[in-house]
Amino acid sequence: MLRKFLVRKNVDCRVWQHGTLTNALLLATDALFMVPFPRDNLFVGREDIIAEISMKRKQAASRNHIRLALVGLGGVGKSQVAIEYAHRIQQVEPHTLVVWIHGSNPTRFVQGYRDIADNIPLPGREDPKADILQLVYAWLSDRRNGQWLMILDNADDDGFFFTGDEHTAGTGQASEITSHKRPLESFLPQTPNGAIFITSRNKTAAINLVGTHGSIVQVEPMNEEDALALLQTRAPFSESSKADATALVQALERIPLAITHAAAYIKTRAPMTTMSGYLDLFRESEAN
Repeated sequence: MLRKFLVRKNVDCRVWQHGTLTNALLLATDALFMVPFPRDNLFVGREDIIAEISMKRKQAASRNHIRLALVGLGGVGKSQVAIEYAHRIQQVEPHTLVVWIHGSNPTRFVQGYRDIADNIPLPGREDPKADILQLVYAWLSDRRNGQWLMILDNADDDGFFFTGDEHTAGTGQASEITSHKRPLESFLPQTPNGAIFITSRNKTAAINLVGTHGSIVQVEPMNEEDALALLQTRAPFSESSKADATALVQALERIPLAITHAAAYIKTRAPMTTMSGYLDLFRESEAN
């Protein structure tokens, strides 16, 4: 199970009132922050995308529900933007519950809900017959439990979200399976106290998942300035090497993941491998 960063100050979550935390307790404490990745202190650029996300979220504040999808090529930085945004929300909205769900397959989706149930913690979750998906869905749908943000990461295949086939909805153990006719997408709440952000390489899947509740934000490769800034933070270069650095980020098509991998290679092999040396190796491999 991925490590979780849980932020909870002076909370006794055993205090319940009719299945929900009292409003006074919610207002007096910081909410759970369940994001399995630390903040990247070297994060650069993407301020235009983060500003667009923030604007769309504010515009939809008065509507019933908001869903927003970050769509782009693999390695373009969709998840990194989502991680950075989640940590910023934790800073400015400490009472907002932030949860991260891996949306790559049904097993990981259900495990994400299991983790939410365990960390809140939800009464009845330990019952072998407990319907974890329904328990978490009902809790998130209850406005008395406050604001929340769910990040559904790597939802590239929407097929399993919309089929009504049986799936593991209990505790995640093979011996404790609850069958559902409802598709998994129906367990994504549509209440005004919550927002769902999706990352996906598949634009069609993203459109299907946001439905009528939100919109698509296209994540493109970095501009040259941000790409150079990213390379500089990972593998510092001098002004005399800027031309080589510029040629390198352009050769890597300004894809953040490719730049990060190149920087790691250069840094761990310095001074034997220089910026120009790596560029030669890259061009050689591309030619072959």
